[in-house]
Amino acid sequence: MAHIRSPNYPSISLAEALERVKKVHDRERQHSTARDVVMKWMGYGSSNGASLGALSAARKFGLLERLGKGEEYKVSDRAVAIFHPHTLAEKAEALDAAARAPALFAELLDHYKGSLPSDESIRAYLIRRGFTQGSLGGVVQSFRETMALAQNATASYPSNASSRPETGEEEEEEEEESVPAIEQAPAQRRPPNLDGPMKVSFTGGSVEVSAILTDAEAVDNLVRALEAMKGLLPKPKNDEAAH
Repeated sequence: MAHIRSPNYPSISLAEALERVKKVHDRERQHSTARDVVMKWMGYGSSNGASLGALSAARKFGLLERLGKGEEYKVSDRAVAIFHPHTLAEKAEALDAAARAPALFAELLDHYKGSLPSDESIRAYLIRRGFTQGSLGGVVQSFRETMALAQNATASYPSNASSRPETGEEEEEEEEESVPAIEQAPAQRRPPNLDGPMKVSFTGGSVEVSAILTDAEAVDNLVRALEAMKGLLPKPKNDEAAH
């Protein structure tokens, strides 16, 4: 029986991709770096499905650029604008552009006109697009968490990146970075309703929170928003000293 693959999509959320690419930037800045070294700095010990999937996701978000035939990579200007922005508005715009860069995510935003429905409706749409049942959970989770991160940033610092950005090389047909479809869907985490009495925004190197929590669901929503942003914050100095 032939193995059925789902269409390409980022296997990790934007927040996780940023956390891993930040480690590459800390070590290599924007220098050309061998693929195996990039994956090492991203936290992987070898070339496998997980590491190749993360590398592919970073390219889809426009955080890494592939040089030549794919043996070397560099951290993109978009990623640097997120890590070290001149202004908070620049960071918000770069985050918004990264979130919309994957072709599938841009398609979903266009299809639903920016106002997203339930997970069940998105899953039904993805099935019609050829996604396997086993991959649906991963796609929806990656999409929801990515949109939560971008929307929280642009809520405080509206960007001009309302239209789909140029995707560039990250949307080319994947070769060595292609990974099989996920057969077991991870637990889904719905991002917060950003229209409620809650505001989570970036303020320099910190996250500013303003919320009125009236029930358990509101608490869960706040926790999810903070989890989505955690990877962008610097580690405590005592952790860095330990390494």
